[in-house]
Amino acid sequence: MDMGVMFMLPELHALSCGLKALSSDDATEGVETCRLACGGHGYLCSSNFPRIYGGTTCIMTYEGENTVMWLQVARYISMI
Repeated sequence: MDMGVMFMLPELHALSCGLKALSSDDATEGVETCRLACGGHGYLCSSNFPRIYGGTTCIMTYEGENTVMWLQVARYISMI
């Protein structure tokens, strides 16, 4: 790897952590909003929301739990 690009790795790491945490939080919140807007029908298996919700909430722990991701972003910001 080119040493001239190495100085950008902390910023890239903070950006990827922040984007992962933000996108998975927003996706989970969006699915939950849609599910609740459907009332009792949002809990039916035929609505497909339970499967979508289950898959979306798992994203929050893949490749690092979101709390840890937000803490890594905060650590980078505090170092600036």
